[in-house]
Amino acid sequence: MKKILSHLLLAAALSLGALHTQTAGAQTQQQEAMAAAQDLFVKGDYVGAREKIAPFTTANDRDPKINFLFGAAEAMTGQNLDDALKRLHIAQLRNFRKNEANLFIGRAYQLKCEYDLARSAFAKFLQTNKVDSLAALANAYDAQCQSSVLLASKIFSLQVAGKTRVARKSVTTAYAAGKECGAVCPNSHFFQSDIDPDGLMYITERADAVLFSLPDDDGYMRLMRMEKLIGGWSEMSKLRGLEGEWDDMAPVLMTDGVTVYFASNRPGGMGGFDIYRTTYDPETRTYSEPVNMGVPFNSPFDDFLFMPDEFSGRAWFATNRETFGTDSVSVCEILWDGSPIRSTAKSTNDIQTALNLEVDPDVAPTSTVANSQQSLQPALARDDSFVAKEAFRFVICDSLTYTQWEHFRSQQAARTYKQVVSAAAAKDSLVTLMAEQRKVFASLSSSVERNAKLQELLRTERSIYTLEDEVTDKTEAARNEEISEINRLVAQGQYTPLAKIKVSNAGARQLDGTAWLRPSAFSVYSPVFFRDARKGQDEEVLELFTAAQRSLIEEQDSMLAWARIVELEADRLDAAALGRQTSDDDAIAYAAKAEAYRLAAARLTSDAYDRLLDIYEAKYRVVIVTLTGYDASDLVELRGKARSLFESVDPADIASGESDKRDAALAAKRRGLASMVKCMQRYAVHADGSFPLREADGSTPTVCPEPDDQLEPSPLNDQTDAPAAEAITSEPAPAEPTPAEQTTEPAPAEPTTESVPAEPAPAQEQTAAEPASQPTHHIQLGAFKKKPAALASLPNQSAVHSVFLPERGITRYYYGAYASPSEAADDLKKAHEAGFSGAFVTKIN
Repeated sequence: MKKILSHLLLAAALSLGALHTQTAGAQTQQQEAMAAAQDLFVKGDYVGAREKIAPFTTANDRDPKINFLFGAAEAMTGQNLDDALKRLHIAQLRNFRKNEANLFIGRAYQLKCEYDLARSAFAKFLQTNKVDSLAALANAYDAQCQSSVLLASKIFSLQVAGKTRVARKSVTTAYAAGKECGAVCPNSHFFQSDIDPDGLMYITERADAVLFSLPDDDGYMRLMRMEKLIGGWSEMSKLRGLEGEWDDMAPVLMTDGVTVYFASNRPGGMGGFDIYRTTYDPETRTYSEPVNMGVPFNSPFDDFLFMPDEFSGRAWFATNRETFGTDSVSVCEILWDGSPIRSTAKSTNDIQTALNLEVDPDVAPTSTVANSQQSLQPALARDDSFVAKEAFRFVICDSLTYTQWEHFRSQQAARTYKQVVSAAAAKDSLVTLMAEQRKVFASLSSSVERNAKLQELLRTERSIYTLEDEVTDKTEAARNEEISEINRLVAQGQYTPLAKIKVSNAGARQLDGTAWLRPSAFSVYSPVFFRDARKGQDEEVLELFTAAQRSLIEEQDSMLAWARIVELEADRLDAAALGRQTSDDDAIAYAAKAEAYRLAAARLTSDAYDRLLDIYEAKYRVVIVTLTGYDASDLVELRGKARSLFESVDPADIASGESDKRDAALAAKRRGLASMVKCMQRYAVHADGSFPLREADGSTPTVCPEPDDQLEPSPLNDQTDAPAAEAITSEPAPAEPTPAEQTTEPAPAEPTTESVPAEPAPAQEQTAAEPASQPTHHIQLGAFKKKPAALASLPNQSAVHSVFLPERGITRYYYGAYASPSEAADDLKKAHEAGFSGAFVTKIN
């Protein structure tokens, strides 16, 4: 017994020792992290300090030091300002750096636009801290609050079309102003010297002048200008009238030649860099006193690179107010005609709302393309025959950005990022759909219809959020996969720099008119190919797409027709290469040119298939949203087959010199696209009422889903709705229709105003004085263009009712009236036996 007891005591001692060791290890880890965070904090790296402290905040939510450092870091980076204030107040209550906390409390209130509270906190701090660096910071913030009160008293009412988050070094890639407005680009696109390559410059539309910023002898950034002369470029000259002890950067010259927008951290702003406007006076040869653009263009963070496009009525500017001190920015696209409405800010909430720059879902953004700097390359740099289009823009890290699929080292990363592109396209399609749904919702007057449309809106909105999450998650996954593969290649000495990767010229943009791939170069060119490109296409499928999507589909069909023309020309050259009236040298030349044509045709075809699949994939996402509650496994299977076929194709096979590989790769893509088209065809049949979907459990639908509690009774139950009541009739059976005239309609997702009346008796016997006291059920036989002869096989002809749908030119037939689905069970079997295999029971309140 004593031996057992001693063993137990020894085990307990060992456990306590292990626990003590673990606790000591955790404490050491925390102390090291806190020391590192404190060091970063002192250096002003608040983002890094916050990341170091974050893991210990939950377990130490009352620790004054942790609360002070974490709260101050949140305040300085603009994240979770309410939480920052709470933590800083905890530190003050525990008398930990009590007065210093006032500086960061003031900063938090400043970023919340509560300027009176911010100035009060700064004043408390400055009572005892008057000369050190923190006091200088407090005075600067206090001055910003003073000027912000005036600047925020009037705010511009802007319509934001979209926001794009990019790395700060790549900010110009998110601008889509027309080339007639000039271009913004990094200095490296113009200067080959040691001038900051990542600095921002503006090039006029004729490439005859450039504006940029350069540090002067005192280290302040100054706006500079150079002009193109006959013998080269002029010397740099300052924009006079703008100098001072501050930094000016990111200039953009309007097409009037005198108005300049730029960013500056000069006194009188809201904080960080603000956007200003100035004009040139030709008499004094100086620029006017800059005018601060105010709210919401400017904020306490950095706002810069304002570029209007007078021709499209759009403008872009960049800000880091949403990126919390990270090395990325948001580029906002707005509607802009130069004279937006300004209104008085009535409260702090008005200012905060304006600074949030919420995207207006009813305003579509301009398609972001490679910045118009590309169109200036012939004037500024090289003069290539082809410049490859950017297929996408995927930032791997600050120094590495992919724009072509060939750039990927990891095929898994490429496949993942293709899913990102597909999900982003689907999200954009759903955003367009939601805008259309909102317009319909606003036009409805019936509360029943409005509630039904509201449910659709909510489903669409949830799907958009899901796709946004998918884009975020898979983008990060693709980035991690690619970085892992890059590290592996570097470790093995097999890494190839991006600049040495050969990019296919498929779909390349021609910079001049001398390329061989022009229509006049082909003996078999004929517009007939383009006119007939749509022959045999399923028009019912095209009706599922928006006008813009149909236009894209037709464009890709034309691309396929053009590829066919190129192939025919290759056949002609092959015939010549066989030696028919040609020399051996000519035959070799013909054969080489024929192979070049076939390779071009393969690339054109592959590109067209890829784009078509993206369009169909985006519509597929919308389709799945509309099929909630039903088994769409066949559509899912077809879509999966299409994706797998496309993903099985190695891009290298398309560019291969082996025709067998090219043909096999194109055949796989062709089959994949056919699967997706078939998927849309099946949905089109369903949407037309001819394809009965099944319930999720595999059974045929029998009862329509219960209506929402807040829905009112159908207007058909009210005799005051005369037209709807008159549409319901009892008719004798006509002659039997042909099979082509008969369709079967699926179960509706929700009750509609097209449903049958709620009374068991025929419609013509209803009266307003006898409304339905409880739900009634009817057997929905289907929808038909002509009255089906099978009605004569039903046991009770007088129990047949119908509703004509004029917008679709068909009639919906119902049978009987029952108190419950079970009561209708026998007659439902008889309806199936009579030939109405898709009949089901529906309920109307």
